[in-house]
Amino acid sequence: MPTPGIPALHRPRDRPNGAAHRVVGGRYRLLSRLGHGGMGTVWRAHDQVVDREAAVKEPRVPDHLGEREHTTAHQRRRVEAR
Repeated sequence: MPTPGIPALHRPRDRPNGAAHRVVGGRYRLLSRLGHGGMGTVWRAHDQVVDREAAVKEPRVPDHLGEREHTTAHQRRRVEAR
């Protein structure tokens, strides 16, 4: 079934948790999940600003961490994002 406004190459193959087609950062439309693990999920996405494919990492910080470990994990994510 065609998806209006999205070329065939950019149609999602899977929709875990309904996240596919969500737009993040005001420009990246999530298309399909490439992989996931304890550190997060990597998405195949379409950058709507420059009209090309991109990979978007959605980091995850485990809920079971203590306050100190949780803070450290967030600091690592900020460094990685830069």
